[in-house]
Amino acid sequence: AYVADGIGGLWIVDIDSLAEPREISRYLPGGIVRGVVVRENLAYLAAGTAGLLVVDISDPMAPTLVGSLNTPGSAFRVSLAGDLAFVADLVGGVHVVDISEPTLPSFVASIPTFEEDVLVANAAAGDDAMLYVGDAQGRLLRFDITEPTAPRFVDAYRKEGRINSIRINNVTGFVADRHQGLHVVSFVNPLEPERLQTLDIGGQPQQIAISPNGDYAYVTNVDGVKTIFIEDPANVREVGFNLTPGDAEAVAVSLSANRLFVADGSSGNQTASLRIYDITQPFQPQFLGLFPLGFSDLQGVAAEGVIAVVVSADLVTNFSVIDITDPANPQRIGLTNVGVARGVTIRGTYAFVATDTGLTVVDISNPVLPTIVAEVELAAAGRSVVLQGSTAYVAIGSGGFQLVDVADPRNPIAGQVFNTASFANNADTQLRTGNFLVVGDLYDLAIFRIPPSSDNPKE
Repeated sequence: AYVADGIGGLWIVDIDSLAEPREISRYLPGGIVRGVVVRENLAYLAAGTAGLLVVDISDPMAPTLVGSLNTPGSAFRVSLAGDLAFVADLVGGVHVVDISEPTLPSFVASIPTFEEDVLVANAAAGDDAMLYVGDAQGRLLRFDITEPTAPRFVDAYRKEGRINSIRINNVTGFVADRHQGLHVVSFVNPLEPERLQTLDIGGQPQQIAISPNGDYAYVTNVDGVKTIFIEDPANVREVGFNLTPGDAEAVAVSLSANRLFVADGSSGNQTASLRIYDITQPFQPQFLGLFPLGFSDLQGVAAEGVIAVVVSADLVTNFSVIDITDPANPQRIGLTNVGVARGVTIRGTYAFVATDTGLTVVDISNPVLPTIVAEVELAAAGRSVVLQGSTAYVAIGSGGFQLVDVADPRNPIAGQVFNTASFANNADTQLRTGNFLVVGDLYDLAIFRIPPSSDNPKE
C-alpha cells in the first residue's frame, strides 16, 4: 500500500497481513505529499510546493525520484488517464501534464479555475473524455479534455447548502440540507440522480429516519421533529411537528418497530435527553417518555429490541445503553467510554460506533455491562457508519469513506479508503441502497456501485 502522509512523505507499507501492516520504507521529498497514484513501478505524487514528483518504486525498499515538474501553486491531488496526469494545484488551478516519458513530465495545458482552491481532479480517458474538478467552494466543474492541449469548460454545478444526513427509501433519497431544507432525489438511474423537489422545513434540518411503512420521513431540526409525507416523492409535504425542548443541532434519529427515538441535545439551561415517540399512527407521533442525559453533546441513537444506544461527543459518558421496555419510564442500565463518538448502528448483539479514532465495536449482549471488544484505527476520524453484509462503510470526514471487514466483529480489519474530495472536503454521513453506496459530504452526493461479488465500491 502507498500512503500520502503529508509532511511524513510517501509511506510504502506491506499489507500481506491486514491485521499487522508493516512499514517497508518512506520517501521524504521535501514537500507535503497530499496525493498519490501508482501505475506499474511508478508513484506519482502531488507534493505541495514541490509540485508533481515521479518516484520509481520497483524496489520498495529504496524509492527513487526519477522525474519532477514544479507547479505554480501547491499540488494537492493527481489523477492519471493514459499518458496524461491531471494535477489539482490549489491556487494554481488544474494542470494537464504529459507523462509519456515519466522522467521528463511536461506541461500540456493549464486550467484557471473559478475559485481560489481546487481540491481534486478526476479524468476519464477516451473519446468524449471529461475532467471533473471539485473545488473548496463546493462546486463540481466539468471540462471536455478530448483535446488535452485545449481543455474546454462545459458546466459547473453548485448547491448552496450543507448536507447533514441522507436516508434512502427504495429508489428515492432524502437529503437534510442545513440551509435549504429537505431535498428529494431520484436514484432510479443511480448514475444520473435527479432532484425531484426541495422542501423548506426551516430550523436547520439535521437527521432523517423513515417510518416502517416507508410513507413518512421524520426530520429533526433545532426546534424538534418534522413529519413529512413522502408516499409521492415528487410531492412531499409536511404533515406534523413535535416540539422538543433541547437544541437539535446534535440530534440523531433511529427507528425500532413502531417507536421513534430522538436524541435531543442540550441547549442553554436545557439538558439533553432521549425522547421516545409512538408512531403506530406514523403521521402523528405521540410522545411516550424520556430519559434525561444531562448536559451532553448527543450525536447518534440506535435501537434494537428493548434497548437503545445513545452516543455523544463527550469525553467520558459517551456510550449509554437505555432500557426501553417501558417507554414511559426508560432507564439507563449500561455505560462505557468509547471516546468521542459521532454515530452508531446496531447489529445483533454488537454496536458499531464511529469515533474520532475510527471504528469501535461494543458487545451489548449483556446490556448492563457493555464491553469494548475491538477498536480499529482508520485513516481519519469516523463520522458515521452503515453496514452491508460483512462490510462496514465508515464516513471519515475529509478522508472520504473507508471499508472495514466486520465478518468477525471482534476482529475488524481496516480496508480500502475511497476519497470523495472530488465532491467536497468533509463526509458527514452515508447510506446504502441495494448495491449502491451514497455518500453525502458538505455539499454534494457521491454514488458508488458495490458489485455483489466484491467489497470494492466503484464511483
